[in-house]
Amino acid sequence: MLPPRALALLALLALLLPAPALALSCAPLDLARSLAKAAASPAPFAILHGRLDFDEALMPAPFEERLRDPAAVPARFEGRALGPEGFGPGERRDVTIRPTCAGPWCASLPTGRDRLLLACLAPDGSLAVEVGPCGGTAFPEPDAADLALAEGAGR
Repeated sequence: MLPPRALALLALLALLLPAPALALSCAPLDLARSLAKAAASPAPFAILHGRLDFDEALMPAPFEERLRDPAAVPARFEGRALGPEGFGPGERRDVTIRPTCAGPWCASLPTGRDRLLLACLAPDGSLAVEVGPCGGTAFPEPDAADLALAEGAGR
């Protein structure tokens, strides 16, 4: 058994050692799984391909200790919506971004980038995209395979 003085020294050293950093561990975004989940949901959704433009200052900071329910962010979508014949002609629509947080980690989404979006379709026709700290329903820079997968799921 260690003498009390040695135990006290060990306890002090343990307090002074750096603690492991707290971090959020996210699984990679999976478009196929997200499409299947959206299709299984009773809520209608729209598949959009294009850009969302919005004021990034309205998004929560990526690390917000006290924020639990961030405000919705108005955005403008410019691109194509998936219909029965595939992605249709270009359109512009208002979309609401719904950022969420998991503990202190909050959604982050740069404006103006090419994305594939799975948007909730409200009865009044309005669209909303949910984005969390681990992704959500906005998939960045889709390639031809992603678009083909979305077209197959949307028909």
